[in-house]
Amino acid sequence: MNTSVENVSFKSDGQTIRADLLGSKPNAPCVVMSHGFEASKDGTKWSFLAPKLAEHGYGVLKFNYRGCGNKPEASDGKFEDTTLS
Repeated sequence: MNTSVENVSFKSDGQTIRADLLGSKPNAPCVVMSHGFEASKDGTKWSFLAPKLAEHGYGVLKFNYRGCGNKPEASDGKFEDTTLS
């Protein structure tokens, strides 16, 4: 099954957060994937798990925290300003 990936973004405190949305269907449950410290939305486990979840009917949002990710999909901000709160 071919799962489409839509590049999306949203604002948080005026900074752009970049993300991928997979398997988006009306009324589908959605899984929000949160990468680990010094990682990104394109890490190996997320790149493996996200399409599998989408194939099983879930919407999947995987995003880069502020200052994380590789250009051009890096989110705005500085990594050193990222906190758990």
